[in-house]
Amino acid sequence: HLVTNGDVQALVAKVSQSAMVVVNGFDVVKTLSTEDMKLVSEAATTRRIAVVFYCHETQYVYRRLLDNFGGKIQTFTDKILPNCHVFAVSDQQADWLASLGGRSIRTVYNGIGGDFKLVERMPADRPMVLMVGTQQKRKGVELFSQVADLAKFSGLGWEFNWLGAYTKDAEGQYKSENVNWLGYVNSDE
Repeated sequence: HLVTNGDVQALVAKVSQSAMVVVNGFDVVKTLSTEDMKLVSEAATTRRIAVVFYCHETQYVYRRLLDNFGGKIQTFTDKILPNCHVFAVSDQQADWLASLGGRSIRTVYNGIGGDFKLVERMPADRPMVLMVGTQQKRKGVELFSQVADLAKFSGLGWEFNWLGAYTKDAEGQYKSENVNWLGYVNSDE
C-alpha cells in the first residue's frame, strides 16, 4: 500500500506478482483502505499469496489504535490475523497475539551482532537513560524530552541519549537540548 501511494490498481498489480505480502505492524493496518483490506483478507484466507504480519506494537498501542481506528484494526484482528503467519518480538507478545486469534506465530529476536562488547558499568552518581529506536511521535519523542528537562530542572544530573534515525513522523515534536540525539548508527560502528 505504501509503495503504491494508495493506488488500488497498482496495489493489485504488485500483490498479484508477489509470493508474499508483509504487513509491517498494526500501525500500517490503520492506513489500509477498505478495498486494500479486502485484498489482503482475500490473499490471507485463500492462501493464494503468503501474508506475513510483523507485529511491533504493545497491547497498550493496540488498544489505542483499536479505540481510534476500531473497524480497520478489529477487521484485521478477526479476519486476517488467524489466516496469516505472524512474527512477534517477544514470547509474551506471541502469547497475546495467540489470545487475539493468531495461529502461526513465531518469535523473532532482534540480534545485536556478533561483535557486541560489554562496556564498563556506568557510575551510579551519573545514571544514563538510553532510548534505542527511530525517532517517531508514537515512540515518545516529546515525553522523553520532557523527562530529560524535568531531570535537569530537578538537578539529577542524569544523561539522556536517543540512539536512532530521525523520521518524518518526528517533525514538529519538541526535542529537548537536554537529550543527546545520536541519530542513526551504522552496525559497523
